[in-house]
Amino acid sequence: MPSAHTSDTPPAGPDKQLRAPFRLAAKVGGTTARAVNTAVDKIQSFPKKVSSNRHVQDISSAVMRAERSVESSMRPYVDPMMGYVRTVRPFIPPVLILIIFILLPPALLCIATVAFFTAPLWIAFLFLSAIIWVPCLVMLLCLFALLAFIGLIRFCSAPSVQAIWRPMAGAVLNSPVGQFLFYQKKEEEVSE
Repeated sequence: MPSAHTSDTPPAGPDKQLRAPFRLAAKVGGTTARAVNTAVDKIQSFPKKVSSNRHVQDISSAVMRAERSVESSMRPYVDPMMGYVRTVRPFIPPVLILIIFILLPPALLCIATVAFFTAPLWIAFLFLSAIIWVPCLVMLLCLFALLAFIGLIRFCSAPSVQAIWRPMAGAVLNSPVGQFLFYQKKEEEVSE
């Protein structure tokens, strides 16, 4: 899904120029969005390239032939049992569900009591092992933030989303407050 955003800066009139911080943010944002979209598009096209490879097709056809031969050789042994397999359905009686709901609060209370009385042990273990799990937690949070950022860029680059946000951004940029905040004054007005 290539980005529909073609320019690094938002549309402005011929006599308007974005202020330097906003111009830099627009340029960096456009470059980042293009780079992320290009990388994700390449990653998404990779499985198609692999599956169209002649060697991969040869191996997959050999595996399919082996699977068919095993299936045909095992059919006389498996077919008589299939009737029994199809008729068996998992069933949980409503009484069992009621018993689980009745026993759940005392079981959770028991677990909480054991956790309370053994807290000095497991808190000490967590404290001593923090040198391992805290960096892992930080790395996982950074990875999640990166994936969320990439997902946000992909989502906002979709033409359907840009069709919603472009008019809103144009309305903000063309409002008097937007003109004052985002754009520099004309050169002749600055020199006076």
